[in-house]
Amino acid sequence: MGLLLGLAAAAALVPAGLRLALDMAGSTFAAPAVALILLGCAAGITLASPRERSLPAILTLTAAIVASPVLLLIVRPVYTIAWPLLGGNALGSFVLRLILLSAVLLLPAIAAGVVFRLAVRYPQPQDGAGLPAGFRPGIAAAAVSLGLASGGAVLLPILGLRLAAAVGLGLCLIAAALAPRATAPRTADSARGAARGADVAFPAAVAGVAMGIAGVCWLRTMALVAGPTDASALVGGTMMLLGLAAGAILLPSIGKTGRAPLAILALAAGALLIDVSAFLVPGFSNWCAGLVAGGSGPAAGMLAILSAIFLILPASLAFGCAIACLGDLGRGDAGADAAGVFAPLAAGAAAGILLGAGLLVPTMGLRRGLALAAALGLFAILPSLAHIPFGRPALKGSASLAILIAMVLVGGFPASWDPRVTVGGVYRYAVGSAARFDDPGGWLAARLRGAPPEFYREGRQATVTVERSVQRTMVPAIEAESLLIDGRAIGNSGIDARSQILEGEIPMLLHGPADSALVVDFSLGLTAGSMLRHPVRSLTVIEREPAVLEAAPIFGALANNPSGDSRLRVVHDDPQARLRVEPVRYDVIVLTGTDPWLPHLAGLITDEGYALLRSRLQEKGILAQRFSLGAAPDPVISAWMRSFLKAFPSVLLFQTSPDDLLLVGSDADLRVDPESIQKTAAGNAAIADDLSGPRSSGRTRSS
Repeated sequence: MGLLLGLAAAAALVPAGLRLALDMAGSTFAAPAVALILLGCAAGITLASPRERSLPAILTLTAAIVASPVLLLIVRPVYTIAWPLLGGNALGSFVLRLILLSAVLLLPAIAAGVVFRLAVRYPQPQDGAGLPAGFRPGIAAAAVSLGLASGGAVLLPILGLRLAAAVGLGLCLIAAALAPRATAPRTADSARGAARGADVAFPAAVAGVAMGIAGVCWLRTMALVAGPTDASALVGGTMMLLGLAAGAILLPSIGKTGRAPLAILALAAGALLIDVSAFLVPGFSNWCAGLVAGGSGPAAGMLAILSAIFLILPASLAFGCAIACLGDLGRGDAGADAAGVFAPLAAGAAAGILLGAGLLVPTMGLRRGLALAAALGLFAILPSLAHIPFGRPALKGSASLAILIAMVLVGGFPASWDPRVTVGGVYRYAVGSAARFDDPGGWLAARLRGAPPEFYREGRQATVTVERSVQRTMVPAIEAESLLIDGRAIGNSGIDARSQILEGEIPMLLHGPADSALVVDFSLGLTAGSMLRHPVRSLTVIEREPAVLEAAPIFGALANNPSGDSRLRVVHDDPQARLRVEPVRYDVIVLTGTDPWLPHLAGLITDEGYALLRSRLQEKGILAQRFSLGAAPDPVISAWMRSFLKAFPSVLLFQTSPDDLLLVGSDADLRVDPESIQKTAAGNAAIADDLSGPRSSGRTRSS
């Protein structure tokens, strides 16, 4: 019980640790952070002594958790000092942030790996011959999943970072008090199990790679259906661990001769279920659209749970069964050490996450990524065939050939998705659509009547789409291009264009000529284009998703083609992480949005975030931020505005459209000077055009 509680406590602190680390490293480093945790666990499992006592292991875990923030305090100044020297290029920034993540996450992960190995192998008095072979690994994985869920859904949101850490440490101390004091005996079969472990390490590692790649693709797919929120990612990760745990626990207790066939069948089932999940995404999206059409409140949480059950759980159950079988093959008798299989599994999953997030999804896309993961799952079967007593060698060759053919078929023929539905923003625009269309299927039918996207790219951090839509709120109705990120529209060339232009024009008119300016999020490029019409020496844009810039030419004419201006500098990074380490000060900073569902913006619309932005302003510098009234409920928007007002002594409020507000803040006294604005507009026809009235690139639609 003590070991399981220790694992749960460590897992409960994972969300807090990630929050602490990613506040500095940035949300774009979420995948490397998770991979680092898995690699640390793999190292701990490998380095743990088979006869290590439980109490010292849990106390070491507690000490490692306490040491993490201390190490961060030591590493952070070094990180800040080294950034100007190494942070200017991709490799240097990656290495520096990897060091920062390691300071926070690596030691606790290694210690947790040691505890996990002890929890898996430690013989309990109640263990009997009738228990499934994967019972103890499954229970350990279940403890980790429940701890992760409680930490991310309860402790961190309700108690905050510090109190959540205190509760986690308290649970670790309770676990130490409950830990068994005896040393696990080493049986004669342990040595034989260690030797056999090498036979199953390779298939376990390949299965881990397949699960890691599939996990990245699943979470990105969940972002399209349920929204790209931290809560959605938490649900997906928890469901994967629960599936692995349930698959291991429910593994039937069978004889030794049945272990290898069952492992092969489970690996095959898991691989095929990964592939099937991709084919079912369009139908599942349609079903979800109909499910939430009659609703009236937020449905993202429910959609996240349904998506995780539908996409992730089936394959996770099969792989949990397969891993338990492989562990049973590698250990010999029930009392021997079976934890060695989990080290290659965790290391493989880490490699799969890095490979999937950094290379496969940006280059191959989600569908082909899932197809490749399924093919790798089938490939894991090949070394397991050595445990099958084939009567004739030709039969083994035929089985291997059949698996290779299945790999080609699965990997070479990915599913096809209709982006009009899959990236339509089910979680946002299908909710309550029955009332708008007078039909539960009205929203879906309208989406299917539309043209395919003009631009579609599954990028490093998000899926970016540009589609043409009809805006009937304008008279006459017009067709305009809309930019969507993970299914949610962040701007369009129609009714929204004027707000984007004014959020660049107003702060520049209030400030006057500027040496440097900053825009957080490129969006359609209209804000940057409007700012570049003014006498500004340099304009930096921090945009986390490179695919947004790939879509920029579609809006180039309307946006004054900012990408072609030599004064523009684009940085692909998390804005909060970049602002923390770059001591550059700007005359004008513009935040183009306040959507809380974007993780990289959530940290900037807080008291701490506004203080950071204020520290990056020159004397008499200006910060402007657009507040979309439809982005969040009124109480939330009011809280954001109070934080903004608290940060700046002088604030002006502009209403740039019926649905948009623009707040402009500064340490200096802000005043609107009509004569100065008129003089500037008279001397610059482009600025006068921006201020003259509604402007869009939409075409009138005849009805």
